[in-house]
Amino acid sequence: MVQGVGFRYFTTSTAEKFPINGYVRNLDTGDVEIEVEGSKEAVMQFLMALKKGPTYSHIENFQIEWKKYENVHDNFFVKYK
Repeated sequence: MVQGVGFRYFTTSTAEKFPINGYVRNLDTGDVEIEVEGSKEAVMQFLMALKKGPTYSHIENFQIEWKKYENVHDNFFVKYK
């Protein structure tokens, strides 16, 4: 659950540091969904940076679902619904 900690901004600014594409969005449940494409190494480095989270955040649960690379994104962005 993410509220008032700037997690989407943190995620997009972190994504700029890696050769990855995809999106971050808030879900109606209060959870955050992130879809990311890139090399496995870049994705893993990105995920490790995200696990630290922004200042004043506390990440309790982090689930990863690996999918086949489809190359559908050409940048990293905040997705609104």
